Amino acid sequence: MEVWIVEVWIMEVWIMEVWMVEVWIMEVWMVEVWIMEVWIVEVWIMEVWIIEVWIMEVWMVEVWIMEVWMVEVWIMEVWIVEVWIVEVWIMEVMCGCVAAGGGRRGAGGGGRPSESRSALT
Repeated sequence: MEVWIVEVWIMEVWIMEVWMVEVWIMEVWMVEVWIMEVWIVEVWIMEVWIIEVWIMEVWMVEVWIMEVWMVEVWIMEVWIVEVWIVEVWIMEVMCGCVAAGGGRRGAGGGGRPSESRSALT
């Protein structure tokens, strides 16, 4: 019975050694994250979060895959803000034209020429 307990304990230690290797790999990854990801605002939040990394190992792999996507999202957020500013500018210009009685279809405003002809006949 004692031998069985010792064998089980040795197996658990072996499992923990493998887990320690995974933690070491993840620590290297965290150093790369700290160096590469400027969008992380507070590193100490990530340090608290790494305590729970061993529970979320599969999720960590997905996060590692999504790192480049996060950088692209950050770039896209800036681009979306620029597009929004351009859209507001276009709307201001168009509203100015409509308010002045103009528009793209001449002084009359809207409608197709064929519709106005059929209304006259």
